[in-house]
Amino acid sequence: MSDSKMTMEVPTQVRDFGVKSVDKAERAISSSMESASKSVAMAPSLMNDAAQQTLAITEKNLNDTRTDSQTRCYDTTLCLS
Repeated sequence: MSDSKMTMEVPTQVRDFGVKSVDKAERAISSSMESASKSVAMAPSLMNDAAQQTLAITEKNLNDTRTDSQTRCYDTTLCLS
């Protein structure tokens, strides 16, 4: 095989199932992040700053990962890398 990247067609039903699963996972993560943010708001101020910074970094990493995955894998071929 001379191609450095192996590709194959993904049936529409399988792709739709995958997209729905990812959407559900993203909603679950968003809900968890919202709950964590509300919890941080109720914490004492000393812990609040560190928790807010941690949540901000986590949210940025999740958003960066989501954007990178969508760029690579929402193609007409299966992302195998």
